[in-house]
Amino acid sequence: MVRRAQSMAKTHGSNSNTIKKRERSRFTGYLGEELVAQFISGLTRANCKDYDFIRWKGSPHSYSIDVKTKERGVLPSDKWSVHIGEYGSHQQCDTYVFAQVNETEQGWRGWVIGWMDKKEYWDTALKVKKGDVVEGDDWPEYADGRKMYFRDLHHY
Repeated sequence: MVRRAQSMAKTHGSNSNTIKKRERSRFTGYLGEELVAQFISGLTRANCKDYDFIRWKGSPHSYSIDVKTKERGVLPSDKWSVHIGEYGSHQQCDTYVFAQVNETEQGWRGWVIGWMDKKEYWDTALKVKKGDVVEGDDWPEYADGRKMYFRDLHHY
């Protein structure tokens, strides 16, 4: 998984639709996708600008998934949040799947945190502006967007 994510990050062009515009950010994004591909059955990789996978491609029940990955130095907790920049509202995907990856002394660890359909996310997530510090959080927001806590996502 790690080698595939590294290879894809090196061949991937610049993505203006990511909050952190670095090769490491591209790598962790691909690592999250690799994790999701191992965790969820029936996925076909799409890697287009709007989504990463199609689940059950060709069936009447197919839907598109965009994986959102965050690198952290701490274990997952209900008090942590996911954030999608306002630019993400244009993406033509059906569902978001959220992943977290951590680099440790032993290598990379990862978790599939949860999921939410795109419409539900945009209808219910907290709207934040760049620089906002939401009560109870210690960090200012990186960009305008929508924020939701792990505890509010749907879990597998």
